[in-house]
Amino acid sequence: MDWFVLSLLAPLAGALLLSGLDDLFVDLVWGWAWLKSQFRPAASLFPPAVSASAIRDADEALDWALAPLISSRIRQEGGALLIEPFDLPRELKRRLLLAAFAELGAAPPRGPDLLRALEAIERGETVTLSGLKLEGGTLWRLSLAPPRRT
Repeated sequence: MDWFVLSLLAPLAGALLLSGLDDLFVDLVWGWAWLKSQFRPAASLFPPAVSASAIRDADEALDWALAPLISSRIRQEGGALLIEPFDLPRELKRRLLLAAFAELGAAPPRGPDLLRALEAIERGETVTLSGLKLEGGTLWRLSLAPPRRT
């Protein structure tokens, strides 16, 4: 264990040794309030720089997990791309869509627009976004959108 985990567990371990397990949880309301009070100082252990670093690390881990998915879950069919989205967490589905946009040479959509499109194709609907036609279903199909009628 690293020092951070030990520093979080030390107050709890000390209290358990002193008061015993039975006494701590006799009154659940008191026990819960006490437990929360012991971990309140831990908030100061997460300065913004550490939080930003953790977010960056998580983002890198997702990119690492995405790399093999791009080759196994996205395939060409004619001028379109087919994506196999089943059994993936939502964030990996979103990143697969972004990878498909890049592969088709489309501009990456804004976050809220992409999320709305993701929700629609998860429901099996068809939407257009950034010049692409996205068709939902068990396999998602992305192709160039037809020109707009004037």
